[in-house]
Amino acid sequence: MADPSVRDHFLTQVWLPYPSCDQDVERFLCGRVDAVESTCLCIRNREGQTTVETREVRLIKDEVWGVSAPVEAFVVGDHVAFDRNSGGLFLLAPNLNNSFYRFNPEPEEWSRFLQKVERFFEEQGFLHLHTPYLVVCPGVDHHIDFLRVEAVGTKQTWTLPTSPEIHLKKYLCQGYERIYEIKKCFRDDLPGPDHSIEFTMLEWYRAYEGLGALKDDLNNLIHYLVPDAPPLKVTTVAAAFGKSIGASLTPGTSLADLRLWAAEQSIEVADDDDWNDVFFRIFMECIEPNLGADGPLLVTHFPPQQASLSQIDAEGWSSRFELYWRGVELANAFLEVNSPAENRERFRLEQVMRHRKGAPAAPLDEEFFDCVESGMPPAAGIALGLDRLFKICRDH
Repeated sequence: MADPSVRDHFLTQVWLPYPSCDQDVERFLCGRVDAVESTCLCIRNREGQTTVETREVRLIKDEVWGVSAPVEAFVVGDHVAFDRNSGGLFLLAPNLNNSFYRFNPEPEEWSRFLQKVERFFEEQGFLHLHTPYLVVCPGVDHHIDFLRVEAVGTKQTWTLPTSPEIHLKKYLCQGYERIYEIKKCFRDDLPGPDHSIEFTMLEWYRAYEGLGALKDDLNNLIHYLVPDAPPLKVTTVAAAFGKSIGASLTPGTSLADLRLWAAEQSIEVADDDDWNDVFFRIFMECIEPNLGADGPLLVTHFPPQQASLSQIDAEGWSSRFELYWRGVELANAFLEVNSPAENRERFRLEQVMRHRKGAPAAPLDEEFFDCVESGMPPAAGIALGLDRLFKICRDH
């Protein structure tokens, strides 16, 4: 709708930059032009989008706002005030870089999404906690690289958390039974559609409860956010291997077995790849893309080599599960190891695996082990990538 000559004349000859704003703004609709059509302007503010019919707009001189602009002078991105009483449309701040402005409602949607997640956990009786960003140990998984932070003056160094796991478990040891945190976390990942160095993690724990309670939480949370989402389904890692590549995965599957299966799928592996390396290659190339194609899916019973800080069940499987939806991993849940000796040994083994790969290992957080020594209750915990879940919920 904008006429370049009309707009240029108004901006250079008539419009006064930085007009003062009337303190009594009830009669004004203030916002940003989201669309310019032949008969109307669409103005968006924090309350949503409002359509102003152009035939309602009158050119007037206002003692506070100045001169209203002709509708031909407006472009998408202009900040405006529409006087509901007089019909005047005042230009508050013009968009002078039209190529830069693209209205993106995601910040509003993201804010509402986070509020809804918080409301869900509050209704379940969880305590919302806040853990540090400058930590001694960022996490335990050997395949996750972390970021370091150095103070300019003192040269003291910390790491940024890859998850709030360690510090939330300290709270478990202090007697808090239902806890959660929504936290920015950091991992030295290659950027991609589902990977970012900085991302938002939702992590929660239930003391004295098991994986079944977390499964119910996930099912309820998903349908709280997306009421018409498909029902949550469950499968095992062994079943997924059998369906995708016809292999019979067991807790005793050897590295030689994995190498043979990789060769059958034309997956390249290096001579120095260990059990976990080859498993990940097969899983990521042949298994993961097919998981949760028709709805949210829990994948349970991982091999013992994939236990991390989860317990091992009587059959030799890791007591943990992952949530997938549309081929994207969303969450990772553990029946937590709460033995002090076993916790320290698991951390040590993860450090050994990092050293073997030539990757730096963060120091251990001795305060965490002191907390576990004081008594960590039986608990189940889960970490969920909120950015990924938000995208799937938005697109559902």
